Amino acid sequence: MWPTDFPADCPPSGASHPNENHYQIIKNDPPMWDDFVSLYHQNQILAQRRINTGRVNQCETMGLSTYTDIGDAVACFRQFPNLGDKIARLTLDQRAGKVQETPRDVGESHHTWWMPQYFAPTAFARVVAYRWQV
Repeated sequence: MWPTDFPADCPPSGASHPNENHYQIIKNDPPMWDDFVSLYHQNQILAQRRINTGRVNQCETMGLSTYTDIGDAVACFRQFPNLGDKIARLTLDQRAGKVQETPRDVGESHHTWWMPQYFAPTAFARVVAYRWQV
């Protein structure tokens, strides 16, 4: 069910099935597959740097950052404009994998989302905000 390169015990045992809307910063409208690539798969050197500093573990770098509060997503994309200029609402349920609360400096509602191997995230995502609107 999980990608074959996930480490053992990933997602962690404390993760649960999502049962609410999540918001994610993306670059495309409509959302495309490349909007849903983990830090680990985008840039393993940066992922390893974050692991080495103790900010995250390898499993977290293999998940995606989402927020349950759209205000937290807006604050994040204002602070980190290179992440993208759109916010997508993700309507996730148990088919979408697992999520776990992982609060960050920008956003107490931050979650890490781990997708199953053959999940199609674009079918569950819709752009709801653009940088120029907020």
